[in-house]
Amino acid sequence: MKSIICSLVSFILLAVSCNKSVREGPQVIPSSLFFVVKKNGIRLDDITLDNMKLYYLKNGNKTYISDFQRGTGDGYNLGVQTTRNIGDISADENIKDFYLEFPNADIDTLYVNYRHLSENDAFNNPCYCYYPLEQVKYNGTLASPDPTITQQKVYRFDKP
Repeated sequence: MKSIICSLVSFILLAVSCNKSVREGPQVIPSSLFFVVKKNGIRLDDITLDNMKLYYLKNGNKTYISDFQRGTGDGYNLGVQTTRNIGDISADENIKDFYLEFPNADIDTLYVNYRHLSENDAFNNPCYCYYPLEQVKYNGTLASPDPTITQQKVYRFDKP
């Protein structure tokens, strides 16, 4: 009798635990920022793209973003640049101003606003993520996605 009761209790516990619906969580890490810099409607040359750097100022110190790089595959040929770390820095360290450093010593400014949401807010956000990208500006102008690149959202920055 005791073994029947133990078996019945085990079966009930197993059935209850297996029927619990597990809520799949939002995307935990920030989405990468993809962008292309164009001058007169044409992407920059490979030498310039290969030698650009992205940095921010933290306590007055210039800090380079270590994962800033050229896109891969078709993105490379299109002149796409990318970074994922910018999302953490913008949201978690509340740094919104970044600087693109060109090989000829030109510096352009980026305003990149990611937010770090609570779990409940992430579940209810349209991006279904903890780090939504709220706004991107290039040299003070609101950036828009490049309409010629459709595989991924890639912001287009028009260099003066």
